[in-house]
Amino acid sequence: MATADRKMERKRRASTSPWERTARYALLVAGILAAGWGLRVVFLSADPPDTLSWSQGPFTDGAVVVHNARSKVVWGQWFVDYTKDILLFPLSNLAAYPVFRVAGVGRWQAAFPNTVFAVLSLLAMGAGLAAALGRPLGLVWLLLAAFSYFLIMFQRIPLAEPAMILLMSLSFYFFCTAERGRWRSVASGFFAAAAPFFGKAHAYYFPLVLLAALWMTRRPEKGERPGLRLPLLGMGAAALLWIAVLFAPHAKHVFSHIAHESYQKHIGGLFGFIKEWLQNGIGMGTYTKMFQREPILCSLGFVGLASLLAKGRAAWREEKPAIVLLALWVFAGWIAFSLVRMPAPRYLTAIHLPLLGLAAATLGALARGGTLAWRMPRSAGGRILFAALLFFAIYQPLSAVGTPILQMLRNSTWGIGIYSLFVRREQFSELVFFCSVLSVILTLLLLASLFGRGAEKPLRASLSARSGRRLALVLVLLTLAWNANNWFAWAANRTYYLRDASRDLADWLPPGARLMGSYAPTLGLDNRLPVYAYFGEIGETDVFRNHGITHVVVVSQGDHAEVKEKYPEIFEEWDMVLSYPIRCRYSDTMGIFRLPKEAGGSRIHDYEPSLFERAVDVAKEQKWEEALALLEEFTREKPRNADGHYLVGFMYNELGRPEEAIRSIRKAIDIRPQRPYYYYKLGEIYAENGRPGEAKRLLEIANRLNPRDRDVKQALDGLQPHGH
Repeated sequence: MATADRKMERKRRASTSPWERTARYALLVAGILAAGWGLRVVFLSADPPDTLSWSQGPFTDGAVVVHNARSKVVWGQWFVDYTKDILLFPLSNLAAYPVFRVAGVGRWQAAFPNTVFAVLSLLAMGAGLAAALGRPLGLVWLLLAAFSYFLIMFQRIPLAEPAMILLMSLSFYFFCTAERGRWRSVASGFFAAAAPFFGKAHAYYFPLVLLAALWMTRRPEKGERPGLRLPLLGMGAAALLWIAVLFAPHAKHVFSHIAHESYQKHIGGLFGFIKEWLQNGIGMGTYTKMFQREPILCSLGFVGLASLLAKGRAAWREEKPAIVLLALWVFAGWIAFSLVRMPAPRYLTAIHLPLLGLAAATLGALARGGTLAWRMPRSAGGRILFAALLFFAIYQPLSAVGTPILQMLRNSTWGIGIYSLFVRREQFSELVFFCSVLSVILTLLLLASLFGRGAEKPLRASLSARSGRRLALVLVLLTLAWNANNWFAWAANRTYYLRDASRDLADWLPPGARLMGSYAPTLGLDNRLPVYAYFGEIGETDVFRNHGITHVVVVSQGDHAEVKEKYPEIFEEWDMVLSYPIRCRYSDTMGIFRLPKEAGGSRIHDYEPSLFERAVDVAKEQKWEEALALLEEFTREKPRNADGHYLVGFMYNELGRPEEAIRSIRKAIDIRPQRPYYYYKLGEIYAENGRPGEAKRLLEIANRLNPRDRDVKQALDGLQPHGH
């Protein structure tokens, strides 16, 4: 009898779904989270991909977010200058501070806390979805989000988004588990308000989304109340805490920053604001590369939104509250970020999580099989929203190929008229307009075909449970493969430009140097030089004299223009120490300038140029022998400074000693093999000395490392037969 009971128990366990076994489910969750965290942690000092986003090239202003944590560790003060970002990103700074204290100030140390925030966010969102939609869908979402290339890359750099998203995810979790206790509703409201107050202000729309979801999913026919009192209580508690700790003592700076980041950045009056909002709303998903990086999941998320629209108002009562919250989160978040002047791609990570939730729900519907039906919305408002959604879905892949289409039109005799009509001065705006017109035409054609077959006639597809599960599995595997391909492509070609530049600064400049610039904090992550942010646009005016600034880091034309406009006497007299090549979508170089000791009749600093700077100053006068002697002394002191060896090689070449030049530049390449201009210069030397084969090989490496360099392309063309 006992043997029979044991057999029955084994059969029962074998037939039990793995989702129902808590221990096994917990192991699956832990394994996925560990793997996702591993992908986020590896190569933390590497630059993000330069094609991932227009704002995240090898340099980024993200280090400004943890600037105050660095200041506390390096100088013993939270506030050193007017850049009080701990008031705006307190959670990011508080998390970075202990890591800096234990492991030192550095790029990977700054990024590490965000990987922890990311994993906790995945856990909270996955647990919330598992509670609301079932464990299988919770696990599917966790798998998709843990290995999302788009999320991985934006959760590994020192920005405030991961801290903000963690707070939003916690709010979502408590929303989904509110029936387990009234205090959970309070916690949901608290974390929803804490997201903009203690994470980042870009979550300002989320508390309204939470309240709207609670109101829309109420069930008055069952005697349920809207249930807003407890979440509002939590939001009030978060607001009071923020006012007491941050706003009351620092209201002036908070107001100044909010004003600068909101209306002061927008230009062109009301019409310009509306144009910018529409342009961002339409094109934001493409220029952030979100749709290119996650084409399957974004499409599935849109299918989920379309199914909600088709149900109309009934969706709010028929669908589970978690799905309604996800849909509102995506919709409201997209509108909110479109209002931001030049919204950075990293902002969309806050929308990507709920979009993945809608995609997981769509996969769940496929896996269940049966008859899948979709009907055109019946109400006028629903149809307008569906038309807008259809237009948006068509626009995304179109805009990805819009630039080559315009290039083809420009280069063809038959297309030049079309090109002239659409493209004038502002290329991005006109690209949006061009692709929008094409999308409108295609949208109208698709709508006409839908109405032609009968608007009331639903679209149907029948799937068995087995075929549905297979289709869902194939889509998940394709998505994972797509993400893996993107990740390995980046990992195989990753660079460390900014980390190396930051370390080189400590070689080039002595401890007495004091840097300022829009990207100077980023350069300060891997050294202990005194670093200040920006040029005084918030708070102080004469920041150079007030802080004894010796050097300015300039990256863009905007940086040049700001110094020229605010400090013309300094702009006229500063000296360039060097121009540092970088890989970026809107800039080729990073300039480091030494400020004059005096300007406008008053003293700025008493800094004396370093050995490296003196060598550069002498080289500018083409005193090659003297510059060479100084640089050789510098490389003896700093034998691992690649640029020092490169410049020694440059001087040897100018003195007509190519063999010594080749040896020195080879040393530079051994130390920093990813610097394209080393290969370019070495290729030039080989070409000048009758060795075209070796020259071509080196120039091809330079071109692969930086395809945007026109000088390299020109040199390669010169080596072709027609160039002789």
